[in-house]
Amino acid sequence: MSDFTKHELTLAMGHHIAQHVIAADRLLEDVELAALHTIFPRDGMVAAGFLNTSTGKYTGDFEEAARVALRQLPPLLDDDEKVEMMRVWWAIANADGELAAAESEVLMKAGQALGWSLDRIQEVFEQLAMEDAH
Repeated sequence: MSDFTKHELTLAMGHHIAQHVIAADRLLEDVELAALHTIFPRDGMVAAGFLNTSTGKYTGDFEEAARVALRQLPPLLDDDEKVEMMRVWWAIANADGELAAAESEVLMKAGQALGWSLDRIQEVFEQLAMEDAH
C-alpha cells in the first residue's frame, strides 16, 4: 500500500464522492462535469498520480487513495475541513440548479463517511442551503 499525504487523501476522497454525486441522478450533465473539473483540475489529478495522461483514465493509485481516504481521512480532518468538503459536494450536486433525491442520499452517506451524526449532517445541509439562498 502506498503512503498518501493528507492532501492526496483529501483530493481522492473529494473527487471519489463527487463522482458518486454526479452519477446519483443518472443524468450526466455538462454543468456538473464542468464543476467537477473546476474544483478538481486535471493538472492536480495528474500531479497526484491519479490520472493517466495517455489514457485519460484514473490510475490504480487513485482507486487505492480513495479507499484509504474513506477509512483514514475523516479523523484527520477538523470540522471546518469536513464542512468545506461537504460544501464542494453540495456545489456539484446543485450545479444543475436542483438537488435530486438521489444526490441528497449520496450527500447524506458522505456526511456519515466524514463521521458526522445525522443531526450534524442536517445542520450542515441547512447551513449550506442558507448560504445558497444569499
